[in-house]
Order: sequence, then C-alpha cells, then structure tokens
Amino acid sequence: MDSSSEPLTEQPFCCVIAPDGSLTPKAAWGFGVVACAPIAIGAFWAGVMGLWPILPFSGLESLAVIWTLRHCLRRNAYREVVRIEADRIRVESGHQGPQQITDFERSWARVRLDVAVEPSRLWLVCRDQYLELGRGLSELERRRLAQRLKEVMEPGFSV
Repeated sequence: MDSSSEPLTEQPFCCVIAPDGSLTPKAAWGFGVVACAPIAIGAFWAGVMGLWPILPFSGLESLAVIWTLRHCLRRNAYREVVRIEADRIRVESGHQGPQQITDFERSWARVRLDVAVEPSRLWLVCRDQYLELGRGLSELERRRLAQRLKEVMEPGFSV
C-alpha cells in the first residue's frame, strides 16, 4: 500500500515529569541491611548482657530506617504525565500508574510560573482549575519546563 495516500496523524506532545531520584529498590535493600545489621548486633549483645531496656529503642531505630527508605522509594516512583492534544491537555499523576487524571481545555489553559515564592511553583491554569506541576523538579528544570509548555501551548503550534 502506498504510504503517501494515507493522511499523517501527528502524535500529541507528551512530557513525563519525575523527581531526580537515583535510589533503586536493590540499593535501598542493601543500605537497609547495612544500616540495620549493627543495630541488630548491638541489640542482641545488649539482650545477652541483660540490658533489655535498650531493645525497644533498637527496634524503633530500625523501623525509622525502614520507613525512611520506603518513603524515599515511594517519592521516587511519583510521575506526572502531561499530554497536550489538539483540543485538550491531560495531566495524569500518581505513584504506580495514573491515580489522578485532570483534563483542561487547551484553548483556555495557561502556564503560570510563580517566582514570588521560594522555590518557584509551576501552575497549569484553566478558568477556575489550578494544578501544580513539577514539585519534585529543581528550580532550573521547573523554569525550562514552564518555557517548553508555553511554547507547545501557543496557538500556532500544531500537535
């Protein structure tokens, strides 16, 4: 079949926003073992020597390490996917797939970068809807994202 006879369909603009996190589950597991092993060894010897009041504190310290690693892994898994199509803008956000989906009319949507606060905040605004984007980005990345979204959302830019 001749490909020139078929109309070309343009792909929508898609941007995946993710925090800069390099901690992998395997690395977190390794760090957790390395951090909790001395605590467990110390707690064992304290128990053998009859210093049992130390045991609950050792357990709480291990739980704090595990909770912190779990929190870091969960934060690193957060994603925001911005799709700009011909008539709408869809933002999907969540940790293990889209947990929240927000749609905006492209013709009414605007990008607002609020630099009056530190760190700056990037907003997608449409009439009475406000959605903050890029909370996990650095200041420079947030400014670049705002500029790119403004370019793509211009009326002359075809998606």
